[in-house]
Amino acid sequence: MPESSRIFDKKASTLDKQIALLSQRGLVIKDEPKARHYLTNIGYYHLSGYMTHFQHCDRTDSHHQFFPGTTFDQILDVYTFDRKLRLLIMDAVERIEIAVKSAMINDLCVLYGPHWYMNKNHFTDGFKYDGFLQSIQKDIDHGKGRDKIKNASIRHYYETYDAPAMPPLWMVFEVLSFGTVSLMFGWLPHADQKRLSGQFNLGVPVLKSWLHATTIIRNLCAHHSRLWNRIFTFKPLIPKGMEADFTPNTLFYAQALMLNVLMHSVSPESRWTEKLKDLLDEYPAIPKEKMGFPENWHNLPVWKVENKNQGSK
Repeated sequence: MPESSRIFDKKASTLDKQIALLSQRGLVIKDEPKARHYLTNIGYYHLSGYMTHFQHCDRTDSHHQFFPGTTFDQILDVYTFDRKLRLLIMDAVERIEIAVKSAMINDLCVLYGPHWYMNKNHFTDGFKYDGFLQSIQKDIDHGKGRDKIKNASIRHYYETYDAPAMPPLWMVFEVLSFGTVSLMFGWLPHADQKRLSGQFNLGVPVLKSWLHATTIIRNLCAHHSRLWNRIFTFKPLIPKGMEADFTPNTLFYAQALMLNVLMHSVSPESRWTEKLKDLLDEYPAIPKEKMGFPENWHNLPVWKVENKNQGSK
């Protein structure tokens, strides 16, 4: 091992030591059994991501010290808010994912047949088609014994038909991840992309970017990652004419606005925006500026009116 190697040598701490460390750093713990319960069931490290807003992070002697008066309940409130926010995001993502899959089925399967995805000529040059097809085969348990195929419809297809070698797209989409669907869209010919984008009142570059961004935030939610005060490294493309609404597009607000615009297309009768406002109102002490929300955000026209033809390409 090279002399310059850095070795992780931290030891796991007991709950007693975790509570003692938090107290030592100035956190007010009014109900120690309650704190012990949540540290047991959430974990110190997972909660620590919600603590940094309440701590000095200046690499001085005060580093990691909590601001005076910070309580464990404050941190728990932010965590609980964030958990509810992830559930609300998943509500929108589920509707958007199903709508995108449905649009691709209704458009492309009618035009090119139920098994069009098995022909690499339906994708543009540069697409790593062989790896893509192998990934789908893995997801649908292709080539496995019938008793090992998890999806009932796909199992029935293989039991009933010998050709084509794989099920129609509408069956495949029942098990395919949104990330793979987003990838498929990104490598379709422009004419196909343009027709599909028109169904969502968006231009091709914008919808391509937004599908990828939606995939990322979906995965963050699925893995219980923090949304509050997160800086999003993948920034959704800003539609022409909406620069003021989406700037900055590195914070959660831009992600929520993106989902709102998509929801206007796929579920215009939804109360999703109202639910988001209700959640923010339920936790008035949560620092909204960490997520990029402006004052009276819900009264802005972009949250109320269906957006037509954003980015016409």
